[in-house]
Amino acid sequence: AAAAAAPAEIPPAIHYSLFNVIDNTPGSPVFEPREDAEPPTFRFVRFPFHDTEQFRGKPKWPLIQEALATPVGSPADLLAVMRRYSDCRRDLRALDSLCSELDEETVAALFSKTIPFIAQLALALPTAIRCHMPLLDAGREASLSFTQYQAACLLANAFFNTFGDNRADFQSCFTFRSWLCDDCEGSIAKLNCIFHYFRRVQAQMPNGVLTFHRRILTPDLTVTWDTCSKPLRGATVTSEGRIEDDAPGMLHADFANMFIGGGVLGHGCVQEEILFVIKPELLVSMLVCQRMRYNEAIFMTGAQRFSEYRGYGWSFAWKGDHPHVPPRDAQHRLLTQATAIDALQFAGEGDMEQWEKGSVLRELNKALIGFLSPTGEESPAPIATGKWGCGAFGGDAHLKALIQLLAASAADRHMRFFTFNDKALETDMNLILALLDGVTVADLYKAILRALPAYFSGRRLFELVAESFGAQPQPPPPPTTSTQTLPLDDPSTQMDEM
Repeated sequence: AAAAAAPAEIPPAIHYSLFNVIDNTPGSPVFEPREDAEPPTFRFVRFPFHDTEQFRGKPKWPLIQEALATPVGSPADLLAVMRRYSDCRRDLRALDSLCSELDEETVAALFSKTIPFIAQLALALPTAIRCHMPLLDAGREASLSFTQYQAACLLANAFFNTFGDNRADFQSCFTFRSWLCDDCEGSIAKLNCIFHYFRRVQAQMPNGVLTFHRRILTPDLTVTWDTCSKPLRGATVTSEGRIEDDAPGMLHADFANMFIGGGVLGHGCVQEEILFVIKPELLVSMLVCQRMRYNEAIFMTGAQRFSEYRGYGWSFAWKGDHPHVPPRDAQHRLLTQATAIDALQFAGEGDMEQWEKGSVLRELNKALIGFLSPTGEESPAPIATGKWGCGAFGGDAHLKALIQLLAASAADRHMRFFTFNDKALETDMNLILALLDGVTVADLYKAILRALPAYFSGRRLFELVAESFGAQPQPPPPPTTSTQTLPLDDPSTQMDEM
């Protein structure tokens, strides 16, 4: 028999930074843009001011400079500006609708103050970022740090639709064009969020740093699940509250798409998309992060929240300002961190595949790399998570909860699990957790594997697992009309408050 091919060697991790620190004083650091010392050896973002970028045979940046110097007094004026350097064919109907909802004074301020400020930020990009901005490509562990001011300049260019299209294995285009054009409540809510962000940074530019870190589950980090002797860590389960509101200081799970950001630049208004519009600096990850592979996660540190919101899915709406600003670490990053992990999709005819051992292992390892501390700290913060991969993705909430408990325990994290108003799941989880005291990761993993075949007989997973530890199965709770299950990745779910 032919020898098995050796696994591909994983390149060493590398850290990139778009700035140098001139003054490291806490609270008032001074940064300057870093400049390339030599030509890049990595793939990088094509900025609109690069010589390679053209529009109809002409260098693109001079067209942008001339267009953005033009006063804008209406959605029609803005569209005329954008058409001078990009193929924006549709009317800005969502912006029209937003303006019709606002009072005259607010509309006047939008076109006389906010949009001119966004134009200034967009035109400042060549001086704000003077080096090549690396792409965080799949298959290589790497991190990228940049300032909040640099993020603002990038987001301003997304607003004015200056970036090019057609990037293989990335989100197709880094632009807010859909928000401006697609006349629906979701687009109007996102416009409210992004205009509020720009008003806030115009009033006071945040002076801090963000880091995006693409992590890979290398062999030295891999867990042998059926022999792992670590005890299960504690878990707190609640049907009340939301991850972003009620888990300060914790690692927040981003129930991500394999293309980070998911449908945020389009019509999506669910967990990941909402997170990215209330913390708009996270949108920059879509510019630099290639599609995630099965063994990868993306950590995002230092993003600031600017907006409150209400609703979910089609009822999502901007609610107002979020004034709280967390403290910063020694690297001038806000003490906020989210981990993007993409679940498998089991909806439709493939929903039974989640009960196969291979699918369970894939989800375990995906959650593991998303929960492991990038710094290797011995007592990392708890992970705040919930119904990852359920709803439209077709995941079973009981199975996903146990998978995340195993991964959190292997990563030495306590788990805070939000069921999002699902009181039945809260009750079920508390019952099963009471039976797992003193149980190891390997014990629970093997109990899940034993339960998988029996699940097809119609038995509930928690009952089957409980039997493995000598407990009598509990009858299912009676149905109730007062309990509402809110699957985090189901775009059809609507709710005024989550």
